[in-house]
Amino acid sequence: MPSRPEPEPADAAVGPRRDAALEAARDEVARLRGELVRAAAERERLRVALADARGLEAAGRLAAGIAHDFNNIITVISGHSRLLLGRIPPGDPLRGSVEGIQLTVDWGARLTRELQTACRPGHAPPAIVDVNEVVVGAGPMLRLLIGEDTRLSTRLDAAPCPVRITVGRLEQVITGLVAAVAEAPLAGDEITIATAHVDVDDARAAALGLPGSGRYVDLSIGDAGGGAEPTVRRAPGRHDTAPDAPREPGARAAGLATVRNVIAGTGGAVTGGPGAGAAFEVFLPLHGAPIAGAAASEDRPEMLEGTETVLVIEDERPVRELIRDVLRLHGYTVLDASDGAEAVEAARRHAGPIHLVILDAVTPGASATAIAAELRADRPHLRELLVSGHPDEVLRERGVVTADRDFLPKPFTVDALARKVREILDRP
Repeated sequence: MPSRPEPEPADAAVGPRRDAALEAARDEVARLRGELVRAAAERERLRVALADARGLEAAGRLAAGIAHDFNNIITVISGHSRLLLGRIPPGDPLRGSVEGIQLTVDWGARLTRELQTACRPGHAPPAIVDVNEVVVGAGPMLRLLIGEDTRLSTRLDAAPCPVRITVGRLEQVITGLVAAVAEAPLAGDEITIATAHVDVDDARAAALGLPGSGRYVDLSIGDAGGGAEPTVRRAPGRHDTAPDAPREPGARAAGLATVRNVIAGTGGAVTGGPGAGAAFEVFLPLHGAPIAGAAASEDRPEMLEGTETVLVIEDERPVRELIRDVLRLHGYTVLDASDGAEAVEAARRHAGPIHLVILDAVTPGASATAIAAELRADRPHLRELLVSGHPDEVLRERGVVTADRDFLPKPFTVDALARKVREILDRP
């Protein structure tokens, strides 16, 4: 009788399967560990990104607040310089200095608007401006920047040079490059700003770092190079640690980096750098749209006088006093208060009529709407003018709607204030 085969031990079949299962489990554990490591890394990346975002948001709020304060400061300086200009006759040696203050203040106002625009989410696109007009408008300011021992000359294209950029940013580019040329170690005694329409082919576009070929505005800023003896000049008002010390290279490099970033954002490019015969070329895409928003000087209108009574409510004392003084010079009777409670009390003490209230759109304590409503309880025909240095987004967040109300944004000029007051009071 044939012998029966011995049965295979149970372990012989189970062992390999168990080993395979263990190996698969080890692989799965390793995979999960890898996922955990990647998840932890992603969590850390998101945490850092969130912290950066919160930091940027906080920085944006801080910048918006600073811009608001700067608007108040600029309003006061601009107002007093305009008042001085009205009292200094043409030809007086002091007039040039006061005009220089006014030019600088106007520049600061445009830069503050740029800062406010940059703080807004989804801010409006830049306007179309003529480079030639901006260069001409910036001329007096640039001459103050480079000093009396350096000549400033221009060679501007006979045709308009429209580009898509804000006036403030283009002025920032021009002043930054002019300052870099003036402070170069071998700077000459003349700086030339020139504009031209140029055709850029594919090869040159690639060499310049431009996005493609086409028509560009070539804005060049440079000098003819230093003479035999290197000279270093300082802009008026500079306080260096040593006589004739040049600007710190790091500061100049930071300024040039800002210029390059601004131009890169327009689809343009910057070439060149300071040195013997320091020169820069800025290439900006030529825009075919009509020119709108180029820098222009504001003509001084006729004095707009009145005899009405105006109540001014402004918590910033220098701004309040400026508005009060300007209106009094124009013949108005002016009551002033720092907040709503003071304003209501001043109105109650005043026996005669009050024709207009000028109040900051964001006041301490009660809202501007509530203050105006309380004042109208006794004077239902009282007219109002809101002023503010805050952008529209901030005002809307605080419940202030300016669309259907008379509104004057800060910084405002003496003439703009007088004109707006007269416009409101002259309505039937």
